[in-house]
Amino acid sequence: MSRLLAVPLKKSSEVDMAGPLHTYISSTYSTDECPTDSCAIEEFNKLRNKVCCGPLDKQESSLQQLYRYYDQLVCIEGKLPLTPTEIPIPFKWKEAFERSLFGRASLTISSGSYEKACVLFNIAAMQSQVAAMQRLDDDDDLKLAARLFQQSAGIFAYLKDTVMSLVGQEPTIDMMPNTLAILSALMLAQAQEIFFLKASKDHNKPAVIAKIAAECAAMYYEVNKMLSKDNIKNLWEKAYLMSGKCFTFQALAQYYQSLLAKEAKEIGEELARLQYADELMVMAQEKLGPYANLLQTEADLIHKAYLAAKKDNDFIYHERIPNIKAVPPIGKLAIAKITPLSHPLSAKPHKDIFEKLVPVAVQQALACYEVRRGEIVNAEIAKLREETNKLNELLTMVNLPTSLEDVCNADKVPPSIRQKSAKVISLGGVEALRRGVDSLPVHYRRNQEILDEAVRLLNEEKESDDQLRLQFKEKWTRMASEKLTEPLLQEIRKIEEVLESAKKADETIRQKLQTHSAGIETLSKVESDLCSTIPGLVDTFALPNSPIIKKLKELLAMTDKIKKDRSDLEVQFKNATCDMKPVFMQALLRSDFINEEELSKDKLDECFASLRKAANGTIEMQEKVSHQILDAVDKFVQEKGSLVNSDRENVLRSLTKAYDAYLELNANVTEGTKFYSDMTPLILRLQQKVSDFCFARKTEKEDLMRDLQKNIINDVKEMPEKPPRRPPRPPPPSVATAQASDEVKLANAPNLQSAALNQAAAAQYMPYPFGMLKPPNVLANVPYYPTYPGGVSRQQTPYPVTISYPYPSGPVAPQYQHTMQPPAPAAPNYSGQQQW
Repeated sequence: MSRLLAVPLKKSSEVDMAGPLHTYISSTYSTDECPTDSCAIEEFNKLRNKVCCGPLDKQESSLQQLYRYYDQLVCIEGKLPLTPTEIPIPFKWKEAFERSLFGRASLTISSGSYEKACVLFNIAAMQSQVAAMQRLDDDDDLKLAARLFQQSAGIFAYLKDTVMSLVGQEPTIDMMPNTLAILSALMLAQAQEIFFLKASKDHNKPAVIAKIAAECAAMYYEVNKMLSKDNIKNLWEKAYLMSGKCFTFQALAQYYQSLLAKEAKEIGEELARLQYADELMVMAQEKLGPYANLLQTEADLIHKAYLAAKKDNDFIYHERIPNIKAVPPIGKLAIAKITPLSHPLSAKPHKDIFEKLVPVAVQQALACYEVRRGEIVNAEIAKLREETNKLNELLTMVNLPTSLEDVCNADKVPPSIRQKSAKVISLGGVEALRRGVDSLPVHYRRNQEILDEAVRLLNEEKESDDQLRLQFKEKWTRMASEKLTEPLLQEIRKIEEVLESAKKADETIRQKLQTHSAGIETLSKVESDLCSTIPGLVDTFALPNSPIIKKLKELLAMTDKIKKDRSDLEVQFKNATCDMKPVFMQALLRSDFINEEELSKDKLDECFASLRKAANGTIEMQEKVSHQILDAVDKFVQEKGSLVNSDRENVLRSLTKAYDAYLELNANVTEGTKFYSDMTPLILRLQQKVSDFCFARKTEKEDLMRDLQKNIINDVKEMPEKPPRRPPRPPPPSVATAQASDEVKLANAPNLQSAALNQAAAAQYMPYPFGMLKPPNVLANVPYYPTYPGGVSRQQTPYPVTISYPYPSGPVAPQYQHTMQPPAPAAPNYSGQQQW
């Protein structure tokens, strides 16, 4: 066994991260942004299972694997939020220290922060294991061990301050802040021990080595004091080694300080320190028990030095040995320092597996930008369509171009009506439009059913959690469901609002179809049937060379051009975009906050400036053309005079309105169908996210219930059995009765009486404490009991009975007494012979 202690690793269970990660990436990122997401997820999953679930050798290569996984967790922290609501993955970790007959306590939490905390614990534990395996006689190994112990102390200290915020609930005992404080202090003490070994190996000045050893003893004393608390004193079976280490380094500090006293010819101080160091080493070996041989070299060194100094003092110096409390205290020198946690942990940073994914902050900014861009595009297109509808209403009101075609061609079915009818028939006519309108509620109900299923899953999970919380009360320590499901419920409510708006839009489309259904049915007929529904002309005439007709034709051509330009502008508005990813990435690098609104508005204004100018130009052109059309129509009506069939014009006007309504309704149905088709995968991904969340919560629930059942069984087994009922004790005899009984026994046994008298007489001349006489200076001869570090008196003999040390050879030095004592009386002669 190594003289240095190592922290055991936490063990985890394998989890399949592919499903939740695929769901989130597909719903948040496009496949173009992450074409290799499947390969990246598989690699990430394998790395996690290898590092957290498989066996790891106590080598630096294992540390590098742990470093890589932790660095990868930090890299994806801003890209893939491993939270219970976004990417719910149930991470299960067992406690590092074995404390139960039924296995280690475990905790399951669907949180990337909890995963990071447990991986950091394992990194610090593996650092301690690699450091403890180093050779203590090699300078490079000592340097590596000191560095790893200081890094381990820094990680445990970081976890002590942040573990409660990272976990979000009460962790296992090994992750409690007081436990982490003990581990950090232990790692720092062992780093100080490494520096002591290096200083003693390099034969540094005894004063420096003594101060390093004194600080090391103080560190181990603090660790031992923290381990004595009731809640964690049984945490680690090797915790008893701390007191042994404390005695050892206090003894070594006294030993090296005695070398300074020897150089200064302070023989009494030297011998006092060596005697105290020798006593402390004996106590250290008692504390270490079966591991006492680990410090046998130091014990032999101190004991030999003590015997040699005692021999020299007995034969040569004869100096008085002062009390150890009277000698000057030893200073302390702390060399070991906590190394703060830094990122990345790997000396050579590894490639980010998900490098194609942008950070979540950038992705959210891009999503907000797309929303703003969509709002601008929709507003501009709606504005253009509104102006186009105004233009169509104007043309319908003046019955253009049908009235102009009647004058020029004199056909019963004007060419424009014939073209409109052909267009309607090519698009499927009124039946296709009705089927499309009837399909919209079906799509709505399908999406609503998927959403209702997600709500049902959340309600069932909450009811189960509330029931178990009511059953186990304060023992049910996991976070309440309502605190975790609020983001999911907000997303569900937002989708419900969108679906409700879509439902109202569907009803508007249905009402508009009913209003124009007669005209659309007429346009859906074949030409012969269409001709029969249109009244004939009053009279045929042709005015092709009339200036007003030429003017109207020019104005109608201008309206067609305006409509065509607006159709092109709609396409340009839809396709216009800016690459905002580098802009947001640079903003994120400059600061942790992205002012998306300001950056997006500036870029969008720049992007749509030319298109807005062109759209406003068509509106201005339309206003001019509209005024000219009204003036030309007035003149045209005056030229036609009474050659007008009002019934025919009304029918043609209604057919024109029906055609415009058909095109608008057909576009609305297409957009509505596309809307529901786009919403279905979004709602399905939300349902999958809810399902993953409920599965993760179910796993947490099962693990927590299993631990609670184990604790209940352990509590029952640890209950002490009731001792058997003892029979009632008889009343004690009275004092008079006891004395009378003793006198009767002595009277009936004369031999016993004489033996008792002889024994009492002999006791007067036996040495103290068996005799009746007490030497006058008995308190001065009481052996010195060493003081337990920290001031607690240890009432025990300095040496165990089983250990004996050889006496030095040679004549014994005379003992000088400072006070005269009367000689003890001679012992009585029991042999019957006279002594002279």
